[in-house]
Amino acid sequence: MKGAGSWGIFVSGDAFNHAAREITHLTDAGMSVFDAIEARTANGLDAFGSQAPPAGRLRKGFGTDVVALNTDPLDDPKCVARPIA
Repeated sequence: MKGAGSWGIFVSGDAFNHAAREITHLTDAGMSVFDAIEARTANGLDAFGSQAPPAGRLRKGFGTDVVALNTDPLDDPKCVARPIA
């Protein structure tokens, strides 16, 4: 299953809560935590196909959002609602 989502730039805390709820719903439906996080964060540009801009890697020329967490989201998926940076 592919999904789409992004935290965006300069978002409020509610966007993180929304992401955590979506991840929870996906795992409650039977998706693995890893797949749920990937569906919520990494697959958004797939909708653009070959016209998608380079993104998703920490490399020069790539657009990437980085969220710092105190907890491994694979152990606690709801931690995405509590970013530290």
